[in-house]
Amino acid sequence: MTGVLTLFGETHLQEALQKAFVKNDLIFEAENAVTSVQLLSYAEQNAQKTDVVIIAASAVTLSSIFDLIDDIRSIKESMRIIVILNGGREQYLILKPLNIEQQGYPFFAGEMVLETELDIEGENPVLELDIKGINAVKIKIGDTEKVMLTDNRLPLSDFGVNGRVKTEITLINNLRNMLGPHHLKEGESYFVGPWSFFKEKCIWASNPEKDWNDNYCFAQMSICNKKKR
Repeated sequence: MTGVLTLFGETHLQEALQKAFVKNDLIFEAENAVTSVQLLSYAEQNAQKTDVVIIAASAVTLSSIFDLIDDIRSIKESMRIIVILNGGREQYLILKPLNIEQQGYPFFAGEMVLETELDIEGENPVLELDIKGINAVKIKIGDTEKVMLTDNRLPLSDFGVNGRVKTEITLINNLRNMLGPHHLKEGESYFVGPWSFFKEKCIWASNPEKDWNDNYCFAQMSICNKKKR
């Protein structure tokens, strides 16, 4: 069974979700938390039994969400945290581009648009990104758009601009994290077999995985500006 804690605020959804959760081997370890303080208290009391924390964005101040996530992880580092976004666009979270899969998007597939600013200087400026777990990246500056598919380096002179410019970065990803295996410490596996999905010996696994982790392990989804010159 997978232990779950929730922070839905005054909206009590646990009773409505109870049947569906039990069918999927999920169990609520405590009643719904109304405040973040109450959630942290539940997390401390039920740390050993809890695997996932579900937070409704409407129940917290979004400017404090990352501090809350850090507080939860200080109690149990392997805790999975899912944030349910709702409401208008202005309510959506500003993502940290590192470990996006741990910010409520473990099974994200499609396009995710991020906005930032770049300082473009020199005769031959180049954007070099450290990309993990992302299939392709689109960079848009002004009306010009370039796709980074097999190379993590992009010449910025093609955009014909200099100085500090607003930049739109679109991350394109697939359902990699739906495929598993989900319990290997390495997260991203490049060589797997039937044995990779079993913790104990069976007809498919005479030598079960030594690096098995009972918590969920996902391929990392991250992007950062590695080098710009």
